[in-house]
Amino acid sequence: MRLKTCLIPIWIALSAGSCLPPPSVSGDALFRDVSRQPPKAQPETIVAISNDRPVAEWIVYQARQCDVHGCL
Repeated sequence: MRLKTCLIPIWIALSAGSCLPPPSVSGDALFRDVSRQPPKAQPETIVAISNDRPVAEWIVYQARQCDVHGCL
């Protein structure tokens, strides 16, 4: 029982600190961390997105942003 009473304050201190991010990690994700370079389009894909302009514009936007921010 004595061991348990000694470990409780240590456990509380450790569990409180485990919610904090490591000091070297910033709170904001970078664009390149959450986005990937769009794959090269196949002919079928080109036909499909030619009928859906918003998707085509999004793919072009993603590709340009990845060029700027260095996505994989």
